[in-house]
Parts: sequence; structure tokens; C-alpha cells
Amino acid sequence: MNNSVTSLNLEENSLEEGGGQAIAAALRVNNTLTSLNLSQNSLEEGGGQAFAAALRVNNTLTSLGLSCNALEEGAAQALAAALRVNTTLTSLDLGYQSLGDDEQAIASALRVNSTVTSLYLCSTVKGEGAAQALAAALCVNSTVTSLDIGENWLGEGGAQAIAAALRVNSTLTSLDLRHNELGEGGKSVVRQSWGNRGGTLVLSPQQTIYD
Repeated sequence: MNNSVTSLNLEENSLEEGGGQAIAAALRVNNTLTSLNLSQNSLEEGGGQAFAAALRVNNTLTSLGLSCNALEEGAAQALAAALRVNTTLTSLDLGYQSLGDDEQAIASALRVNSTVTSLYLCSTVKGEGAAQALAAALCVNSTVTSLDIGENWLGEGGAQAIAAALRVNSTLTSLDLRHNELGEGGKSVVRQSWGNRGGTLVLSPQQTIYD
């Protein structure tokens, strides 16, 4: 990997698992790249695990896009473990893939990670249980300012959990909850907890609250 390049966009290049593993191997020794987008490359579980291993040793990358890569459960667990020790990554996109039961591992990692400020989990962490895990993490995390958890079927119970976390968390300033079947009651309690903090709250495509 060229040591003068600081930003690399390889979205939709059919890299697949082998290509992802090769790039991850280069990332382990590269010390100049700060932004890497590998969305929509079918990296699958092996590719995701390779990038998790790279994040354990790389200390320059600040932004990583891995959306739409069919990473699956093992990769989620490995990435979560990497987030516990990585101290440079500030933006991570894991949207649009099924992380299975290990989706809660990402939430657990947020309890100890102190550098990620933007996290994109749209259509990734499904169901009320995932919402409860994320809410618990938000109660102790003080660095994430932007969180996208749209299209995850969190339901009204999930909305209640997120709302409770918002009453404790004071750093989140951008929250996207669109397409989550929150119900009017769920939207109302989230809106109340959001209060006057400013920033951007998206409850549905038709309901966005700005500062």
C-alpha cells in the first residue's frame, strides 16, 4: 500500500474475501492511511476478521467503511474485540448486514472504547434486545456524538430503552431512528428525552428535529 496515500475509496470493486484480506494485511504495516471505504465488496466473515486484526495494530486509520459486506457473526465479534483496544478510529460504518447474535458485542465494546465518535449501524443491529444493549452502552459511553440505528425494527420497547439512555447520556447530538416501528408512544418518549440538547434527531423520514 502506497505510503503517501491518506484516503482510499474502493467501494463496489468486487474485492471479495481474498481481496479484503490482502488490503487488511497491508493496513497492518501502513502508517499514513487515515480513511478507507470498502463498502459493497462482499468481504464476508473472513474479510471482516482480517480488518479486525489490522485494527488491533494500526494506529493511523480514523475512518473505516465496511457497510454491505455480509460480515456476519464472527466478524462482528472480532471487530468488537478490536474496538476495545484501538485508540485511533473515530468513524465506523457497519451498516446493512446481519451480525447475528454477536450484534450486541459491538454495543459492549462501546462501553470501553473512548475514540469512536460516529457509528453507523443502519439495518444491522436488529430487535429490541439490540436496542437495550446499545442503550446500556450509551449510559456509560461519553464519546459517540453521531449514531445511526435506522431500519432495525427496534419497536416501542427499544424506543423506551433508548429514551432512558438519553436521559443519562449528554454527548450524543445526532441520532437516526428512522424505520424502526417505534410507534407514536415510542417516538414521543424519545422526543421528550432528547429535550433541548440541539443537534439532529430523526424519528422517521417525515419527522426530523434540528437544532
